[in-house]
Amino acid sequence: MIQNGLYSDRSVLLVGHRGFPTKAPENTLASFRIAAEVPVDMVELDVHLSKDEQLIVIHDATLDRTTNGSGSVAEYTVQELKQFDAGSWFGEAFKAEPIPTLGEVVAALPETMLINIEIKPEAVRDGNNGIQKRVGEFITELHLEHRIVVSSFHHGVLKLLKESFPEIHTGVLYAFPRDFGKKPSELAKRVGAEIFICNRREVTQRVVDNAHENELRVAVYTLDTPRQIARALNLGIDAVVSNAPDVAKQVMRSRNLR
Repeated sequence: MIQNGLYSDRSVLLVGHRGFPTKAPENTLASFRIAAEVPVDMVELDVHLSKDEQLIVIHDATLDRTTNGSGSVAEYTVQELKQFDAGSWFGEAFKAEPIPTLGEVVAALPETMLINIEIKPEAVRDGNNGIQKRVGEFITELHLEHRIVVSSFHHGVLKLLKESFPEIHTGVLYAFPRDFGKKPSELAKRVGAEIFICNRREVTQRVVDNAHENELRVAVYTLDTPRQIARALNLGIDAVVSNAPDVAKQVMRSRNLR
């Protein structure tokens, strides 16, 4: 579907949103490993920079919601972040589950597994911070261009990434109300993205048609119930992003998409 093989093996991709967050604590190695057992085609994850500028896999800019720590991720080094428990909040079985680095996640996944790295707007501290540079260097140094899509609601950071690393695939995230009335092709063209990503309330036939007419792929999040998944598939989307990939797998299998 997209050059260099990304998206090419499946007509519709199954994507585990933060891994498998209904079975394990989000954005942890446990969550990604369980998602890989489904199996999903791709996992989606979020990155921030630590104090020593290492890529840390965590959704929020702060530690409070998903760990026993507090404060900003950027205030701690990797070594300090590793002391926090990112699993007990979810369940006793995941006690002492650490916050992973991006490198650890990639190493833990099958080599055939695709990855969507989302750069959170909060992670873009200033113009000189360069989280997109760190992400781009990580991907190119490990020759992962064929496996990774980088997405963000911060369209400026996607543009900077594409300018420095044109070989890396990118996905533009639709943000309401900021992007209201703008076509997928318009948003993607501004930043050179190949994929348009929106939530289930924003996807329509018009959105999908515009994207496909402009050679863009459409990923929709978070599709967690059979009804939500079926509606999106009926529109012709290219990727089902789900918190419940086991449910999505069943619906997709019923349509011969697995």
